Amino acid sequence: MTEDFRNTEKRDKPIDLHIAQLFTDLKSKKKSVATTERITDVLNVNVYEQQDAAEFFQKIMNMVNPEMSKVFKGELEHNTMCKNPGKEHPLVTRHESFYIIPICMETYGMDSTMNMQSCFDSYFEPIKISEDDQVKCPTCKELVDTEIKCGIHKLPPVLVVQLERFQLDYSTMNYKKNKSTVEIQFQLSVKDGSGAQHKYDLYAVVKHSGSFSGGHYYAVIKSFEDHQWYEFNDSSVHKIDDLKNPFHCNMAYFLLYKKSSNESENAPHDPGNRPEVENNESDATANTQQTPSDEPEPVTQPLSDQEIKRNSDTCAEQSSGERKEDASGSGPDPPDAPHDVEERLSRALPVHSSRRKHRKGHNKKFTA
Repeated sequence: MTEDFRNTEKRDKPIDLHIAQLFTDLKSKKKSVATTERITDVLNVNVYEQQDAAEFFQKIMNMVNPEMSKVFKGELEHNTMCKNPGKEHPLVTRHESFYIIPICMETYGMDSTMNMQSCFDSYFEPIKISEDDQVKCPTCKELVDTEIKCGIHKLPPVLVVQLERFQLDYSTMNYKKNKSTVEIQFQLSVKDGSGAQHKYDLYAVVKHSGSFSGGHYYAVIKSFEDHQWYEFNDSSVHKIDDLKNPFHCNMAYFLLYKKSSNESENAPHDPGNRPEVENNESDATANTQQTPSDEPEPVTQPLSDQEIKRNSDTCAEQSSGERKEDASGSGPDPPDAPHDVEERLSRALPVHSSRRKHRKGHNKKFTA
């Protein structure tokens, strides 16, 4: 995780304490191996079954305090246009928070080589809705073609991109893994809602080896201290000396990018996008230089098991009290019945998420 995430001060919830303890253990010279048992216990993860890394990343973001999760949080803007010839006009604009940009690989052949920048850009291509999917425009008073455009309204300090490698084979009705090779550069160009380009530096790649039915996760991470690349595979950690830019990989599943420090300093101030400082990574060699900070990194004192349990119990009691207070509130919320045209349209039109094709089983579990 980035320094911004590690140095988040608020630790109100049990999982916050466990994550802080994990970072402390990683720095400790007394422990040869740092383990994640406390975190997997909080997440109710069965480590003996294959799980989906994306699913549990989202779960962690929803469980930690907002100060921690905002490091990965961005906002998308969806604009729907009426495409009635000669009468084109905007219909609906809505915003949606995100922690992950999911790239559907279903449109790519199993043996084809993909370019990471092209894949990322394709996510934001306009979607045209026509024929049987037409929508009745309240202005034109008729069924019309529409077009949905999606852009990033607010950039996150850390951008997480998921390559959706698991897909349903309709000929066999079984899930299979797309093992396409991806050409990954150390830097990703990201356009915001105003059209301005921002640079993000790769600093970590989570890889998945194996198949849909069974496999293994491990990671390649760039150190923020010596700017070298290391492979983290269970208890084994070793330095990688021959990483090249770009590199090719057919196991990349998660890619984490940090907003470039230099780019952030020079980027125009956009109301939807506050400048934030960030950095780089993957299966290859790094060119990006960083200046080490002169300020000493805050030292986190190790937490004893008793302290962790005591804090966890306190948080559990607070959560229980909040639930009781909610239960004694003013009664159930009114039924969900949108009355305005924009809301009806936004619900009727397809969502621009991992949008190219919505696959059943996206939340299905895979990877041990």
